[in-house]
Amino acid sequence: MRHALALLSLVLTAALATACADTDRYSQWKCGESVKATMQSQVLNPEAGGDQPVAGMDGVVAERAIERYEKRGEAKNGQGVMEKMVDLYGGKQQESK
Repeated sequence: MRHALALLSLVLTAALATACADTDRYSQWKCGESVKATMQSQVLNPEAGGDQPVAGMDGVVAERAIERYEKRGEAKNGQGVMEKMVDLYGGKQQESK
């Protein structure tokens, strides 16, 4: 009788301990939601890349611009970075003291 009472008290204790446990805790987790929200917040224009034609330079103008850029790079190959930036973007270079 003593073993049966000990076994019964053990079963009741286990049942009461698990009665308070949350049975549905994993289904409420939003796995990956924070990653998705972070990725979406980094998108500058979510509407980009639609079916509308690209507004910008036509192909001939863009090709000429690339050719000028490449020729300028070949001619100014011996210059430093600052000189190249001044030539590319315009302006005057300040004299260093």
